[in-house]
Amino acid sequence: LKNMFLKNSNQVYAKSGTLSNTYCLSGFLIANSGKEFIFSIMVNNHQEKTQQVKNIIENYLTAIIEKN
Repeated sequence: LKNMFLKNSNQVYAKSGTLSNTYCLSGFLIANSGKEFIFSIMVNNHQEKTQQVKNIIENYLTAIIEKN
């Protein structure tokens, strides 16, 4: 998760995996309210650069952290 979740690094614990055109991220996060969420995200057969996929996932999970 290098260079990801820099603002929330102590709230996201995850493992990533990559294959050709596939990116996965699974783990758990702790929202600002203290609630714990378990997640598993798989983006299969994407045509974008992997960094773009990572940015979208990071924005999605950061929204969960901030709004729950």
